[in-house]
Amino acid sequence: MTFLDSNYNHLFFSRITRNKSTRLLVFCLLLICFRYQLTAQSESDSTSLTREDSASIAEIFIPEYKQIDDEEILNIIDNMPVFGIYQDNYFITGIPINEAVTQHTADAKYQVSFRHRVTKTVLPLNTALFLTYTQRSFWNVYEESLPFKDSNFNPGLAFSRHLITKGKLWGIANIGLEHESNGRDSIYSRSWNYLMGNVTYYLNGSISLTGKVWMGFLAEENQDLFGYKGIGQLTFNYHSKDDFLYVSATINPRKRGRVNTIVEVSIRPFESMNQYVFLQWYQGYAENLLNYNELTSKVRLGFCIKPTFRSFY
Repeated sequence: MTFLDSNYNHLFFSRITRNKSTRLLVFCLLLICFRYQLTAQSESDSTSLTREDSASIAEIFIPEYKQIDDEEILNIIDNMPVFGIYQDNYFITGIPINEAVTQHTADAKYQVSFRHRVTKTVLPLNTALFLTYTQRSFWNVYEESLPFKDSNFNPGLAFSRHLITKGKLWGIANIGLEHESNGRDSIYSRSWNYLMGNVTYYLNGSISLTGKVWMGFLAEENQDLFGYKGIGQLTFNYHSKDDFLYVSATINPRKRGRVNTIVEVSIRPFESMNQYVFLQWYQGYAENLLNYNELTSKVRLGFCIKPTFRSFY
């Protein structure tokens, strides 16, 4: 797993984007590489399972819970691909809705996220250990030199366990340790280390709720981060039975009774593909670490590739 250095990124792009034609070519190449790299990963995930495993997973997540025992679900999890997509991988671009639209306020945002299963479900309480990595970058693609505004690097280590009650799978729980920083120094440095826990509860095969909380150690330069990011969030998720439509809404309470809000809609245009048309609206603070204390209200549109086994994470 490669951890990108933001300072190197900035120097690299400043050198190769000195004229408009070169910048356009680089932008197009990045889009193409991003799309096909993640498509290949998604196809690899899909083909790594046997037909029996795929059928079992499909049967579990239907509107009526399937009766299942520990041995069966452990077998499914242990036979999943060791390496795969963790959270949504996307590339989107958009405009602010709370200020004038200019080349400085419009931008692009992308997220790359992977996970690696270190162990099978052989740890105490039948848990499995995962390494995770997510990178979220904010790119001012409409400015003259295409500078990166901020990149947030988020490696982690997590224990995951399925939740079964009376022979029915009803959720997934994760607990872990994560680090997040923007890889910069001096007055632009932002970072924190934290413990996190989350539980996903399946109301049925189409609707789930995910609650997440965190507590951590803040760097000196962002000691008031919790005032803007809060200490937890709640997400409502819906997806259609045929995976054509996904809708999620996240509320993230912060100081003085206010909340940060994220709404996402994904539509799959072709049944044979795992790429989705992706719309995201972010309203609130702490969208990125550099400007965590500044209000963001932006609508962005692009494409997204979802993890094959998103329900387990």
